[in-house]
Amino acid sequence: MRASLSAGTTVWGPAGTESGLGDLTLFDVPLFQLASAKMGIGPLLILPTATSPALGERKWQGGAQAVVSAPYAWGLAAASGIGQPSFQVFAGFNIQFPPGRSP
Repeated sequence: MRASLSAGTTVWGPAGTESGLGDLTLFDVPLFQLASAKMGIGPLLILPTATSPALGERKWQGGAQAVVSAPYAWGLAAASGIGQPSFQVFAGFNIQFPPGRSP
Protein backbone atom coordinates (compact mmCIF):
# COMPACT_ATOMS: atom_id res chain seq x y z
CA MET A 1 0.00 0.00 0.00
CA ARG A 2 1.20 3.51 -0.77
CA ALA A 3 0.02 6.81 0.67
CA SER A 4 0.76 10.18 -0.89
CA LEU A 5 -0.01 13.58 0.64
CA SER A 6 1.19 16.59 -1.31
CA ALA A 7 2.14 19.96 0.13
CA GLY A 8 2.67 22.95 -2.09
CA THR A 9 2.03 26.51 -3.16
CA THR A 10 0.01 27.57 -6.18
CA VAL A 11 -1.21 30.81 -7.75
CA TRP A 12 -4.92 31.15 -6.99
CA GLY A 13 -7.10 34.04 -8.16
CA PRO A 14 -6.56 37.72 -7.44
CA ALA A 15 -5.54 37.02 -3.82
CA GLY A 16 -2.14 35.68 -4.91
CA THR A 17 -0.88 32.30 -3.76
CA GLU A 18 -2.28 29.49 -1.64
CA SER A 19 -0.06 27.16 0.41
CA GLY A 20 -1.04 24.00 2.25
CA LEU A 21 -1.84 20.31 1.89
CA GLY A 22 -3.45 18.54 -1.04
CA ASP A 23 -5.74 15.50 -1.09
CA LEU A 24 -4.50 12.21 0.41
CA THR A 25 -4.11 9.42 -2.18
CA LEU A 26 -4.03 5.74 -1.15
CA PHE A 27 -3.47 2.82 -3.53
CA ASP A 28 -2.32 -0.78 -3.48
CA VAL A 29 -0.95 -2.33 -6.67
CA PRO A 30 0.21 -5.96 -6.52
CA LEU A 31 2.80 -6.55 -9.27
CA PHE A 32 3.36 -9.56 -11.50
CA GLN A 33 6.13 -10.35 -13.99
CA LEU A 34 5.31 -10.44 -17.72
CA ALA A 35 8.45 -11.20 -19.77
CA SER A 36 10.95 -8.47 -18.79
CA ALA A 37 8.22 -6.04 -17.65
CA LYS A 38 6.34 -5.75 -14.36
CA MET A 39 2.64 -4.91 -14.40
CA GLY A 40 -0.03 -4.38 -11.77
CA ILE A 41 -3.52 -3.08 -11.08
CA GLY A 42 -5.30 -2.32 -7.83
CA PRO A 43 -7.72 -0.08 -5.93
CA LEU A 44 -7.31 3.70 -5.55
CA LEU A 45 -8.88 5.96 -2.92
CA ILE A 46 -8.54 9.76 -2.69
CA LEU A 47 -9.54 11.42 0.59
CA PRO A 48 -10.55 15.12 0.68
CA THR A 49 -7.78 16.55 2.88
CA ALA A 50 -6.90 19.65 0.81
CA THR A 51 -6.64 22.81 2.89
CA SER A 52 -7.69 24.97 -0.07
CA PRO A 53 -9.77 24.44 -3.25
CA ALA A 54 -6.64 25.40 -5.19
CA LEU A 55 -4.74 22.39 -3.82
CA GLY A 56 -7.21 19.54 -4.35
CA GLU A 57 -10.66 18.44 -5.43
CA ARG A 58 -11.84 18.27 -1.79
CA LYS A 59 -14.17 15.35 -2.53
CA TRP A 60 -14.05 11.57 -2.00
CA GLN A 61 -12.87 9.68 -5.09
CA GLY A 62 -12.28 6.04 -5.93
CA GLY A 63 -11.12 4.02 -8.87
CA ALA A 64 -8.28 1.83 -10.07
CA GLN A 65 -4.52 2.38 -10.42
CA ALA A 66 -2.46 0.54 -13.03
CA VAL A 67 1.32 0.53 -13.52
CA VAL A 68 3.79 -1.03 -15.93
CA SER A 69 7.59 -0.79 -15.92
CA ALA A 70 10.40 -2.29 -17.98
CA PRO A 71 14.18 -2.01 -17.55
CA TYR A 72 16.37 -1.08 -20.52
CA ALA A 73 20.13 -0.55 -20.90
CA TRP A 74 19.57 3.23 -20.82
CA GLY A 75 17.31 3.19 -17.72
CA LEU A 76 13.75 2.38 -16.66
CA ALA A 77 10.59 3.12 -18.62
CA ALA A 78 7.35 3.23 -16.63
CA ALA A 79 3.75 4.31 -17.03
CA SER A 80 1.07 4.84 -14.42
CA GLY A 81 -2.62 5.43 -15.02
CA ILE A 82 -5.63 5.91 -12.79
CA GLY A 83 -9.34 5.32 -13.35
CA GLN A 84 -9.91 9.06 -13.80
CA PRO A 85 -9.06 11.33 -16.76
CA SER A 86 -5.33 11.31 -15.99
CA PHE A 87 -2.25 9.53 -17.33
CA GLN A 88 1.40 9.88 -16.34
CA VAL A 89 4.56 8.59 -18.01
CA PHE A 90 7.96 8.43 -16.34
CA ALA A 91 11.40 7.63 -17.78
CA GLY A 92 14.74 7.35 -16.02
CA PHE A 93 18.22 7.25 -17.49
CA ASN A 94 21.39 5.55 -16.24
CA ILE A 95 24.50 7.44 -17.32
CA GLN A 96 27.60 5.29 -17.18
CA PHE A 97 31.08 6.79 -17.28
CA PRO A 98 34.22 4.92 -18.37
CA PRO A 99 36.25 3.39 -15.50
CA GLY A 100 38.29 6.02 -13.69
CA ARG A 101 36.17 8.93 -14.99
CA SER A 102 33.45 10.73 -13.14
CA PRO A 103 31.30 13.78 -13.87
